[in-house]
Amino acid sequence: MLLAASSVLAACPSPRPAPSGGAAPPAAKPPVDEDREACVRLCAHERACGAVQTSETTCQETCEADVRRMKPGFVAAFVRCFVPELDRRCGDGGAFGETDREAAHDRCFDAAVSAFPRDDASQRDMAEAVCDRGDRCQGLGKVGRDACLQATLDPQEPEVKRGQRLVDALRRARAQAFRACVDQAPCPALDHHDDAVDDCYRKTIAGGAG
Repeated sequence: MLLAASSVLAACPSPRPAPSGGAAPPAAKPPVDEDREACVRLCAHERACGAVQTSETTCQETCEADVRRMKPGFVAAFVRCFVPELDRRCGDGGAFGETDREAAHDRCFDAAVSAFPRDDASQRDMAEAVCDRGDRCQGLGKVGRDACLQATLDPQEPEVKRGQRLVDALRRARAQAFRACVDQAPCPALDHHDDAVDDCYRKTIAGGAG
């Protein structure tokens, strides 16, 4: 079979080289980063509306931090939802107060995160980090740890549920970094409050790189 294939290939004429001096093929365009483009769009609309008293640099930095924190596509989806709301409010005279803005943020967060399926690996990493620490530092025991996992993985409070859905759109590396941070944090002294979980959240999810 290989010899027969070789004979067929040998009988085929060799491809002719392209004539010299012809136009070079156009260079491939770099892939579009829809999330970073969405940041530019958002900040331009914020500036045009003047709804927020922050510099465009601050707006861009905040949005870029979200791009690094969230999975690809999340920021673009959020901006597609939020910018029309911003423009509409701006067209109504710029009456976009803090309460209305927060409500729009919540609606657009829900719209953006709805595209992401449940990330069981990240959910479990973050839940186990917290509940294992409770067992290790507070002596929850197996029953207490299991109850902690149940409450964390299947919350009933609306705000906790929204926070859990955030994890589904969070980059995997952030959840892994959070778990490593909590696992490595020493237990506090008996008369001290345990701030490790909050500290690790600020370092690895609210801020940090990745």
